[in-house]
Amino acid sequence: MLQAALTRVIARGGMDDSAVIIGAGCGRFLARQLADRLGRPYVDAASRVNGDAELREGAATMLPAWATAELLCRELPVT
Repeated sequence: MLQAALTRVIARGGMDDSAVIIGAGCGRFLARQLADRLGRPYVDAASRVNGDAELREGAATMLPAWATAELLCRELPVT
């Protein structure tokens, strides 16, 4: 399903041919597989975190939740 959706985005010109697929969250192994299938470069979010292996793994897994919370906080008025 992910591959079909990404293929549609690419076909509509919504993703540059050189765009990197970044894997974040507990399903980032799927992003790696998708990048391999489509011949796209892949970057695991854990590789961009400083610290020991446990910290990098935890940060990469939690990144989508943090990003969602960050976006939500930008939209909600501070009370």
